[in-house]
Amino acid sequence: MKNKNFISILIILILILTSKNLHADDIYFETPEILSFNEGNLLKSNKGGKAITQDNVEIIADEFEYNKITTLLTARKNVIIIDPVNKTVLKANKVLYLKNKEKMSTIGKTEINVENKYLIRSSNIIYERNTKIISSEEFTTIEDDKENFYTTEGFKYTSLNSLLRGKKITAITKEEDEYIISQGIINLETSELRGKDVEANFHKEL
Repeated sequence: MKNKNFISILIILILILTSKNLHADDIYFETPEILSFNEGNLLKSNKGGKAITQDNVEIIADEFEYNKITTLLTARKNVIIIDPVNKTVLKANKVLYLKNKEKMSTIGKTEINVENKYLIRSSNIIYERNTKIISSEEFTTIEDDKENFYTTEGFKYTSLNSLLRGKKITAITKEEDEYIISQGIINLETSELRGKDVEANFHKEL
C-alpha cells in the first residue's frame, strides 16, 4: 500500500514538473518542461518557451533559471523581452532580471526598441523599469523615427523626459549635418543639443 502511494505521489510530481504551464509566485511559465530544485525554490528549463509577469511583461528565451528566493530570473539564448507598460522591446543573448527591483541587466550585444521611436544598439545594458532609465558604459548607436543617427561612448536615457546623456556624442541629422559633443545632453523628442565643446559640420549640397 505504501509503495502504491509513493508511486502515485511520484507520478503527480512528474506531471507537475513537466507541465506546460507553471506558476512561480509572480511569474508564470509556459514551457514544455521545467525542473525544480532546492525544495522548489529554483526552477530551470532548457526547452524554450516564455515567462510572463503579473504586469504582462513577456520574456521569451531558449533557457530559463528562476530563483524564487532572490527573485532573479536568468534568460539565455535568443532572448526577447516585451514590456507593454513601457512600450519597450529588448533583444539580447543573456538577460538577468531582478524581479523585486524591476531591473534588467543584459550580457553582450543588445538591441532595444523604445516606443517604436528609438532603436538603441549597445552592449551590457541596464534597464530599470520603474524609473524608465536605460544605460550602458559601452559604445552605443541610436536611430530615431526622424532619421537622425547618434553615437555615444556610454549613455543614460530617461524615457520620462526623452533626455539622452553621454560622452563623445556624434549626432547626424536627416539632412546629414553633423554635431560632435565631448559631453552633453540631447532631447531626443525635440533634437535639442546641449553640452561642452560643440563642433558643427553642415552638409553642403553640390
